[in-house]
Amino acid sequence: MPAGPTESCSDVPGEDFALRVFDDGLPAELVRRARDALHPAASYWHDHRYHSEDVAFYSHAHFPGDETHVIDQLIEAMRPLLAEVDPKVGSSLKVAEWWVHQRQPDQWHGHPLHYDTNEQLLRDSQGRCVEHPAISSVVYLCDDSPRFGATVVTSQEYGDAAKPGFRGEAALVRPKLGRVLFFKGSYLHGALPGRPWLEDGDPQRRLNVMVGWWTTPIATQPAADPPAPLMRSGVGTWIRDLGKARLDGVAGGARAVEEEVRGASPIWADCGHGEAGEGEGDSALPPFGRFFLRRDLVGQAYSVPYPVRVAPDGVSFAGRIAWRLVAKGPNRRGWQVSGLRIFSDLSCREEVSGLVTASGFADGHEPELAVGSNDTSTFWEASCTQCTDQGTLGVSLTTETILPRCFQLYQPDDAWAASSISIQVLEETDEGETWLEAGVNAS
Repeated sequence: MPAGPTESCSDVPGEDFALRVFDDGLPAELVRRARDALHPAASYWHDHRYHSEDVAFYSHAHFPGDETHVIDQLIEAMRPLLAEVDPKVGSSLKVAEWWVHQRQPDQWHGHPLHYDTNEQLLRDSQGRCVEHPAISSVVYLCDDSPRFGATVVTSQEYGDAAKPGFRGEAALVRPKLGRVLFFKGSYLHGALPGRPWLEDGDPQRRLNVMVGWWTTPIATQPAADPPAPLMRSGVGTWIRDLGKARLDGVAGGARAVEEEVRGASPIWADCGHGEAGEGEGDSALPPFGRFFLRRDLVGQAYSVPYPVRVAPDGVSFAGRIAWRLVAKGPNRRGWQVSGLRIFSDLSCREEVSGLVTASGFADGHEPELAVGSNDTSTFWEASCTQCTDQGTLGVSLTTETILPRCFQLYQPDDAWAASSISIQVLEETDEGETWLEAGVNAS
């Protein structure tokens, strides 16, 4: 185990770590126009209700050759760099999906680790279908500042964390006006918190344009309010305003300079227990989610390496096993743990649909338990409409013959959002039965 977590990246990345960084590869005037057109009071933010908490992820579709506005021009100017990074992707591009993020000086807390996905497909399939762009990229429309943290890109792809011995690599990329970062579209990435106390002078904002390069057919949508993923157009005046910022006669940038990237391995370090916040609720560190570090645990996946070892004395279990999911948190609109699925492999691919008995439990109440199914899965749902305040809700499962090695939990967006979940295994001794915390790995 490493001595401790660090932001020091001094290793030369392996050849398989698909990440490249370029400076001076975009026309400087085009970069400045894009930055200025997205000023803090720009119609883009208002028309998309960017700062509204009830607006989910949205993006826009750019089709090759389109130069309607300054962001379209910026994406077109990126295509020679894309072709250098991966000629096959550059020649087979179908759609460039783009969106913009800004952070004001007081929003220096970073951006959660996540995977870029086909968000609309993910929503429509309730998390069962996952697609990634071939390549993801970031254009920095700001210079570096200690107020904001570096972009962190890892080599971790979905399912890697469940693989025994997985280490992976990570790299940090600092902003620079006009810098372009490219990386494999299925990589886990985000932004670290900043250190605003180190900044001298007037604080500036963070401004980035993100582009996902799709080589597979992907459905786009008309303009929508609220905004939606992959819209072909938009609501409001922002397209007209960005169109006014277009640069006539876009010339190529100076010769692009590829920046050396340094990394570190392994990605994760064990920080022990209790160091990131002892309590539940807002002070606790959110669990590692499937596509985001999310408190609502949508798509949460856990792998259970057997033999399961629990408690300090290292008790192990094999054969018939009783285990349960325990979710804790405040009541909201009644409680529901929805879509608990179990698997016999660490990668969450071989689903266990038979030989299972289940029951629900809750503090002081008899919860309702339902077994549902669709074309691809069987799942259990527990709900408790009478539960109030703080408490516990969960599902107990007993499997015969097959050892469950992974489970996934899904919750609808309007359901109860747990502040913590855990997996417990039943220990049977001469003195009785005890539920013990199992050793699990988030994936």
